Amino acid sequence: MKTYTLRVALDIQDNYFHILNTSSLASHSAGILSEQYLALTIGWADTDMGTKILRYCDAIQDTKSAIVLEELVG
Repeated sequence: MKTYTLRVALDIQDNYFHILNTSSLASHSAGILSEQYLALTIGWADTDMGTKILRYCDAIQDTKSAIVLEELVG
C-alpha cells in the first residue's frame, strides 16, 4: 500500500497576517455528497514556546486528515 503526502499552498490576504504557528489546518466536508474544504483553526500565543506569526513560505505543522463519510457508510 502506497502512502501519499499532500502539500497545499495558501495565498492569504494581507489583512489576515496574524496567523500564529500554533494554528492547525484540517480537511472537512460539507456533507455526505458535498464538496471538501480546508478549515483553519487559529492557534494561541505562548511566549514560553516561542510562538510566532506565520510568514511567507512558513508551514503549518498541525494538520488533521479528512474523515471520508462515504467510506464509513459503506
